[in-house]
Amino acid sequence: MTDQEVEAEEAEPGRIEFSFPMLTVRTKMFSGVFDRLGSLRASRLISWVALIIVPVVAGIGLYLLCSSLFALLWTPVARDMASEFGLAVYLLLPGINPLLPILYGWLAIVCAIVVHEGAHGIVARNRGLKVKSSGLLFFLVIPIGAFVDVDEEQLAKAKSKDSLRVMAAGVGGNVVVAIICILAVLLIVSGLTPVIDDVYVYGVTEGMPAE
Repeated sequence: MTDQEVEAEEAEPGRIEFSFPMLTVRTKMFSGVFDRLGSLRASRLISWVALIIVPVVAGIGLYLLCSSLFALLWTPVARDMASEFGLAVYLLLPGINPLLPILYGWLAIVCAIVVHEGAHGIVARNRGLKVKSSGLLFFLVIPIGAFVDVDEEQLAKAKSKDSLRVMAAGVGGNVVVAIICILAVLLIVSGLTPVIDDVYVYGVTEGMPAE
């Protein structure tokens, strides 16, 4: 790509690319968001935490993969489930896995990808690297993913610790959001009171006749 083409591409506020059946919407409107979040001290801290999280998550993922394969080959219950639902039950893809709802499943995947890619962009700006653009990917009109285009030349020339932090940021962002969601669910559930049709005793006051 010539210098003129690079300048023209950088000058474009956004564009839409279509190559059947994939649709790419590319924009620079989130550059300010990456700049603001990347300037926070928490972004630097999370990027370091991500470096520790990535090998741990990779190890857990490998263990789950091996244990699932072991269960499929040697556990009768797992073999029965596979024979009933097919091998698709082991694929975490909504619409293919019969146990995952299509709408909520795809929504969760898209949100996870947006967080993943956004974390790359935030940490890249925190490390002083340029984010050329970001955008969404569609299968026709169905959103299936997102992307953040970090300047590859700057990333290649950056210090190894900085480039590793940028690459690890995606997984780290997903883990942080997952922890926040789990804590939020626990907080909500802890405040719920079960509804029981019959009369039940919630508590007894000491010294009263019901004691």
